[in-house]
Amino acid sequence: MSTSIDPRARTGLVRSVIRGVPTLLVLAAFGAAAWWGHTTGWSLAKPLPPASGEPWCTAHNVPEGICVECNPALMPRAKSYGWCTLHGVSECPTCHPELSQARGEPRLPKYDTVAAMK
Repeated sequence: MSTSIDPRARTGLVRSVIRGVPTLLVLAAFGAAAWWGHTTGWSLAKPLPPASGEPWCTAHNVPEGICVECNPALMPRAKSYGWCTLHGVSECPTCHPELSQARGEPRLPKYDTVAAMK
């Protein structure tokens, strides 16, 4: 009995290894960059506020005049409708069409969603 490997299987194995070489090269380059950065004390720079003299929100890195997190009056929170027990979703656009960003009359599905959920 012969224990030789089929030449087609050997060719497939070689092709698989060759296809993996670019990935290994990219991973090696990333690893080398990470090693170099670690040994030289490389770190990401902190962004500086603009030199315009405008007050700056350091927590959110924007001018204080437009920071919607610190001043909620600039962008009021939307009303929360919670969980829809009829359709089984949160913030149901079927029961509250004002939540959807679609134009025109809402088009409902042509199947019974309540029966589908059961």
